[in-house]
Amino acid sequence: MKLGYFAMMTLMMCFSSITFAATATTSSSVNQSNVKKTSSSENTITPVNRIVAVVNDAVITQLDLDKQIAFVRMEMTSEGKPLPDNINDLSKQVLNQYIDHVLQLQIAKKQNIAATSGEISAAINRITGTSNANADQFYKQAAQYGISRRELRDNIRDQIIIQKLEQRVIAQRVNITDQDVDNYMHQYQLADSQQADTQYHVEDILITLPASPSAHEIQQAKNRADVLVNQLKSGADFTKLALAQSDSPTTLSNHGDLGWRTFAELPDVFIDHIKKMKQGDIAGPIRTANGFHIIKLAGIRNSGASHPHKATQLQIEQIVLKPDAKQSEEKTQALAKKLSAELQRGGNFSELAKNYSQGEHASNGGFVGWKTVNTYPKQVAEIITKLKPGEVSPPITIGKDYYLIKVLGQRQATVIDNNTRAEIEQQLYQRDADEVLQTWIGELRAQAYVKEMLQTET
Repeated sequence: MKLGYFAMMTLMMCFSSITFAATATTSSSVNQSNVKKTSSSENTITPVNRIVAVVNDAVITQLDLDKQIAFVRMEMTSEGKPLPDNINDLSKQVLNQYIDHVLQLQIAKKQNIAATSGEISAAINRITGTSNANADQFYKQAAQYGISRRELRDNIRDQIIIQKLEQRVIAQRVNITDQDVDNYMHQYQLADSQQADTQYHVEDILITLPASPSAHEIQQAKNRADVLVNQLKSGADFTKLALAQSDSPTTLSNHGDLGWRTFAELPDVFIDHIKKMKQGDIAGPIRTANGFHIIKLAGIRNSGASHPHKATQLQIEQIVLKPDAKQSEEKTQALAKKLSAELQRGGNFSELAKNYSQGEHASNGGFVGWKTVNTYPKQVAEIITKLKPGEVSPPITIGKDYYLIKVLGQRQATVIDNNTRAEIEQQLYQRDADEVLQTWIGELRAQAYVKEMLQTET
């Protein structure tokens, strides 16, 4: 088993050493001395485990933070990721993520969100494979870094709880409709099919703003972002700068790298800039609801996705007759011929559909609406495309069923297959989910009591 498995999990899930205070800690109680004497006769000193942050009624100690930093170092080293040059920058990032996790766990506790032992075991099996040997190796590897079996399971439990909480938040705030998919298709895919096939490798640094920022706070954030843009344009490493300066809650897990994304997976405000960028370009600061973004276009490639295409569509009504236990195939065929003759004499198609059709549109008088011709079998498509508006087909067999189809109109339309629509819907959902979680975590911060007391190293 690779080191990355263990590092990935321990990085995200090490919360077990948080100490919850019985009451909120006051500022006077945390401004304690960093050292204490062990004896009046001895001149040696012992470091005190000082508090580095207070999160509502919980405290995070320096030892907690040091352990988290070790996990992050292990994870990034195993993945070949560069570390920030300054240990203070790394400490700040790790503490920032740690505080977010504590806040989420506090909310989850209030909402009675829990994880069962079975869910924890299933999560470990997904990481290591289902064999007991792999699980045992996982626990042994954790022990090499001072993590007991119980601590590891507790950490995985906490991550499952956070995931459940985030899913609940997303479900409450994200809803992608058919109209959303249609709007995206017409704005991007249908307007430029080549652009629809393109994926963009985007990296991102976020400088956050509070929920209701003052003009001074906005200017401070922009000034900070301007400095970073200048550093990047002067050749600074984007990943290192993201790790050192980005306020995004996902920075430690993705190092500022959003990966390969289509326009459906990117905020609209990013798209306007990316359209004008070449590979390697830097853009920003870009103002959004949650702060200022700086983006880098690291790559461009063709995704090989399905192209929208022109197709013939017919607006139709139909009568469907199905053989069953009460009506044999012969009788069904005879009924189809009878109805066809009546329609040829000027019978009312809608009324006949309501009285005889066994299709899903019978209650609507057989009205189906616009339907792409190639969704019918080839021999059926050949018949109905020759019909003029107002004409009715002879009885047509599809399987064992008999159809009478009336054409109301014909048009050429740009269409996209259902699989591609589902992909677009998922991409739009993920984009909105990412934005919702960032906004929600900002809301948690704004509503909480958070005091950071991290002492920098010189």
